Amino acid sequence: MNNYNEIKTMKIIFIYKSMICWGGIERVWTDKINWLVNNGHEVRLVTTIQGEHPQPYKIDGKVEIKDLNIQFHHAYKYKGWRRIWDKRRRQKNFEKLLSLEIQEFQPDIITCVAIRYVPTLIKIKGNIPLIVESHEICLNTSDPSTTPLWKYVKTIHLFKNFRKADCIVALTEGDAEEWRKYNNNVVVISNTVHLNPIKRISDCTQKRVIFVGRIAEQKGLPALFDIWGKISERHPDWILDIYGETGTTELSEWVDNEVKKNPCITLHKPTNKIFEKYCESSIFILTSTYEPFGLVIPEAMSCGLPVVAFNCPYGPADIITDGKDGFLVPLGNTKFFADKVCQLIENSELRKKMGAAGVISSQRYAAENIMSQWIKLFNKIISTQKMKNSKNEKKNCMD
Repeated sequence: MNNYNEIKTMKIIFIYKSMICWGGIERVWTDKINWLVNNGHEVRLVTTIQGEHPQPYKIDGKVEIKDLNIQFHHAYKYKGWRRIWDKRRRQKNFEKLLSLEIQEFQPDIITCVAIRYVPTLIKIKGNIPLIVESHEICLNTSDPSTTPLWKYVKTIHLFKNFRKADCIVALTEGDAEEWRKYNNNVVVISNTVHLNPIKRISDCTQKRVIFVGRIAEQKGLPALFDIWGKISERHPDWILDIYGETGTTELSEWVDNEVKKNPCITLHKPTNKIFEKYCESSIFILTSTYEPFGLVIPEAMSCGLPVVAFNCPYGPADIITDGKDGFLVPLGNTKFFADKVCQLIENSELRKKMGAAGVISSQRYAAENIMSQWIKLFNKIISTQKMKNSKNEKKNCMD
């Protein structure tokens, strides 16, 4: 039997575009790398477009942070051949600087969440194992912006590059099945979740429902407003609080206009006191059309909130036990969704019962449970690579 706990400390490089946004990936990676450095491992975080932007989530001072300042998106200031030339120039610079980081740090393992960086890493990593974290659905088949041509191009890209990764980590079993078409070593490890750091539980007596998520097509905002319109007709004394990062997009403007139409809806900016907001609410709802995981669901559960969500690919069904700690609603059925929320509104005992069940079920996403899986995986992959290197050295000596 292999002992994968034999490697006491590790050096790990994490590669991502930036830690600028109030997003799920940023929150999960912050928790993960902080846990690793506080448990004796060396971590270097390499970004490409961070620049001078602040980090919304506090990264431990023991983490080395290096920004390569590639700014890939600046190439889109140009058109035609100038854009193509500028993108190639930035790509070459990226390869050079990232190679230098890897050579200097000499990591035991590399982990990357930005799919576009994988071909470069495959090219320059040498014998260092590469883990690709999937924080998006493999082909985003539920994303309405995914055209058949784009799916075909992406399929070729996935097959060519991702089969060479040492491991792909998916967040749900549904997503893992998609990835297994392109790589033989796919494992499922859920996100770590920052569970109720304020140690308060909602009493589910407030007439408030909370939605937390980016103002993006994926989050199903038209369905959300349709649902709340139906609920407001039956329960005009209940308030919907929306916490999400807005911008200047057409969707953001549309959301602003919809909020103005309904006095029972309040739109808030992202906050680092979101757990206090959970505890001031009685129900959590999520209307996403697809979710790689759905970090906010176990967060809300840990604060004692029952959850109502669309049964979209793939996250909610992995987290919610329908009828026990929340309700799963067929995707797109806004009437049924509104009925389930109203069922909770009209039954305070059911809210509390489901909320209490959610507190218990959310504990499986606690950092100590998830990170033990990561440590086992890291050790397994590093040990496997060392055995490969040893075999190659013996073979070279014999030759």
